[in-house]
Amino acid sequence: MRVSRLVIVLSLLASPLARGEPLQHEFLLFTSAEAVGTFDRAAPLTQLPDEGLKADLLFTLQYGSFKLFGEYLLSDHEADLERFQFGWQLSENTIAWLGRYHQPSSVWNHEHHHGQYLSTAITRPAIEEWEDGGGEIGEGVLPQHFTGMLIENSRSVLSGWSLRTAFGAGETPVITPRGMEPFDLL
Repeated sequence: MRVSRLVIVLSLLASPLARGEPLQHEFLLFTSAEAVGTFDRAAPLTQLPDEGLKADLLFTLQYGSFKLFGEYLLSDHEADLERFQFGWQLSENTIAWLGRYHQPSSVWNHEHHHGQYLSTAITRPAIEEWEDGGGEIGEGVLPQHFTGMLIENSRSVLSGWSLRTAFGAGETPVITPRGMEPFDLL
């Protein structure tokens, strides 16, 4: 009995010495103002005047092997939860995610998502436009938002080269007469 009490007391005294991994977090805010127009006013289908103010909020939390990532877009004509993902780091190179994510085959979404800041092109490629454009010209051809599970892996294959693979499955946008309508979490 005395030994077990001694073990409990020593464990309580030593507990401050046993540190866990700290909670890591980050919050980013991308703001932008843009104006889009066309030069040919004779053809109604090419008349795309558009102005916009946007704020894109990104946040991350990480505690040990668990991750939380989110992105919320707020603009003068839209408010949308773009991504909300719970992740688990299965190994050094593999992460499993649950939630709403951008389709994994898009280099644009992973490398140049915030186009006016990070891209080399003037505009987003037409095939990579968002599916919730409301049926206007420029609405994307491929679904960009999925809600479900995503597994990502990255392996070094040659010196200086790596192979990134991703497998995703889940709910995708529905094709309607007005275009694609994504599944919204909110």
